[in-house]
Parts: sequence; C-alpha cells; structure tokens
Amino acid sequence: MGIEEMVESHFKNLNKPDNFYGIKADVYPTKYGKQAHVTLLMKEPFSMVDSDFLHSIATPVRDLVKKLFGDYLMGGVSSSNSTIDNYDSSKWWYEDKKKVNENVKTTFIITESQYNVIKEESERDYTDTITNLLKKTIQSEYKDIICDIKVTHPKDRKVLDGQPKYNHYKIQVYFVGGYGSNLFPRTQAVVGKYERIMDTIWSTIYDYLNIATDIYKTFVPKCEDESEVSQMNEEVPDRYKKRGFTKVGVKKRASSGDSHKWEVLAKKGDKYKIVKGGYRGMKDFTQHKDPQRRKNFWSRMGGKDSAKANDPFSPLYWHKRFGTW
Repeated sequence: MGIEEMVESHFKNLNKPDNFYGIKADVYPTKYGKQAHVTLLMKEPFSMVDSDFLHSIATPVRDLVKKLFGDYLMGGVSSSNSTIDNYDSSKWWYEDKKKVNENVKTTFIITESQYNVIKEESERDYTDTITNLLKKTIQSEYKDIICDIKVTHPKDRKVLDGQPKYNHYKIQVYFVGGYGSNLFPRTQAVVGKYERIMDTIWSTIYDYLNIATDIYKTFVPKCEDESEVSQMNEEVPDRYKKRGFTKVGVKKRASSGDSHKWEVLAKKGDKYKIVKGGYRGMKDFTQHKDPQRRKNFWSRMGGKDSAKANDPFSPLYWHKRFGTW
C-alpha cells in the first residue's frame, strides 16, 4: 500500500464533494532528504465550497503522511490543490526530480496489515492523556492565570449542517482576564503571555503525541470552583436555546423592548434562571470608568461579599463577574 492508497483508505468515509477526484503523491530527493508532495485533485475547476473542503483536509493529510513516513521523509511533506488537467501538465517537474533516484517510491510501500496497525493507533482516544499532560505541566505552572483546560475528541465536536467533520482535538483554555479580573485592562505584556501559553500548549501536545490541535481561549474574571467553570461547557436545555442562550454564564444583549441592557442564563444546582441587569439609559462602570461611582454603588448594595453578590440568581453576582459594576 503506497502513500496514495493509504491516504485514500484512511479518509474513505469522509463526505467528499462530487467534484473530488483523488490524491496523487510524488516523492523526490532534496538536499535535506526525501520529500513528499501530496496533490488533492478535483475533476474540474472548483468552487468556493470545494476550496473549503480541500483546505479542511490538507493539514490532516500532511499530518497522516508525516506520522506514517516521517522517518523517511526528512525533506518534509507539502501539499497543494489542483485539477486533473493542471496536474497532468505539470507532473513532468516531479518526474524530472525522481530521475535522480529511480527507486525513490519503493521506500514508501507498507503492507495493509502494517497500515491497519498504524490506523488503529492513530484512532486511539487521547482525551484523557492530553488532559493529564496539560494539567500536570501547563496548568500547574500557570495556575495563577489558567483556571481550567478542557479537551474534546474530534468525534465529539459539534458540526454545523454542511460543515466537514473536525479532524483535530479541541483544547479550550479558561484564562483569568477581562472585566472584573486583576488582569484588566489587558496590556501588551498580558496579551503576549496568553499567546505564549497557547503556543506552548500546542507544541507540548505535538512534541509528546505528534497530534495537531485547535486551541481556543475563554476569559473569566477569576477562577471559581470547578463546577462553575464546567457549567460553561454544559448543554443548555432546548427551552433556553430557543430564547438565544447557547451557554450558561455568557452575557447577551436583551431584546430592544426590554428595560434592561443585558441578560444571562444562570444555573444553581439543577435549576436555571434568566437574570437581567443594566437599566437602559444608565451608564455602568465599563462606560463611565469612575472608581468613586463604582465604590458608591457597591456600598449601596451591601458590598461585593454580600449574599446577593454571591448568588448566581441575582444581578449583583453578574455585575461583579462581568465587571459592569
């Protein structure tokens, strides 16, 4: 089984557009070692939808070839998109390169049984492995700025209608930041720290497991208990989805006819409640930036440590969390 057959077999269950033709792999020597170029072929000139499909599988295809043949391909793996006609008219370039070593392709033949073993390994669920790796290394080192890290397997990631399935694990990092946190406003140094941590997370997973990932960040004012942070990932009941809520604890603009500026879906135990806050026509702290007015507000409301300020079903709790007061 060569590179072309191996890649096509691995992605045979992928929902492909009708215009998709197949895959061509050309291997040739370079001064750095053998290099593979994988061409994703379409039958005819392709549309924007076709381009989106090709873009979505290009990285997974390169990663798979590197995983299986990386020890031989010291020159690396590249990829491009083309139509059959364009490929046929330009393949002389690859053929010319191969003449330097006529036997270059035979190095990359593997048996079907070998491929099945490698395929089984590539389909292992690494969710727990990645989670433990990140919590014991990254999160423990940056516990002052990272509240939690959630890992989602590609097959468990939600896909919109017409969208291709995800091929990478999703890494969701919950950073301390934003309104109400001790890292607001975000300076260039703070933003740089977030980016360096995310780069370190990506490279740590790739170096240990040779797995590429999609990394996202969410900002919370402070690290609450784990149950509260995890609520943001919970499935919202349909009755609240119909009203525009996709997550617990995420503020959204209230409808135009409402007397309040924002609303949020809160959860306490097994109970849900829509909490509203911010009267229209009145400025909050994020608008007036007056520390004295903020101090007076909390003095009138009984302070930031009052029972209401710590009750998710009270607007005061969310004013404190969002930093609006």
